[in-house]
Amino acid sequence: YLFKTLKLTVDDKCFVFQDGRQFCTNEDYSLRFFINDQEVKDIRDYETMDKDRILIAYGAETPEEIQDLLKQVDTQPIIEK
Repeated sequence: YLFKTLKLTVDDKCFVFQDGRQFCTNEDYSLRFFINDQEVKDIRDYETMDKDRILIAYGAETPEEIQDLLKQVDTQPIIEK
């Protein structure tokens, strides 16, 4: 739902904006998905749950850098209605 409302296309290898810009896994960069600190190969079929924390990373981050990003996500407040 999120990707459709933002008019983004995503699969397990690419993130595509409506203007055609693509960010795809290649020799230098990787598109990676993390749900509640666990890496998943594909996020498209995941049904979000209350209080999920999701990180989508695209780049050449080291494992240490990914851990730092996950810590940053974990510190973000969850807004409950």
